[in-house]
Amino acid sequence: MASRPLATYLEDEHVQALQSALDDIWAMLKARDPDHDWNKEIELKIRIAEKLMDLPTAGVTYPKR
Repeated sequence: MASRPLATYLEDEHVQALQSALDDIWAMLKARDPDHDWNKEIELKIRIAEKLMDLPTAGVTYPKR
């Protein structure tokens, strides 16, 4: 897998918002399929995190978005 270029500098509030969004998405997935072994889905979690990291670069910085 090719490494991704580093995103531009993010403020702490943006990093916290991204972490919160990832946590919320992960909790929602677990709630929808509680019998699934989500601990084996590291690749999926990484892909979701990468997509979230693209948001500030695209100008989306409001946490609720």
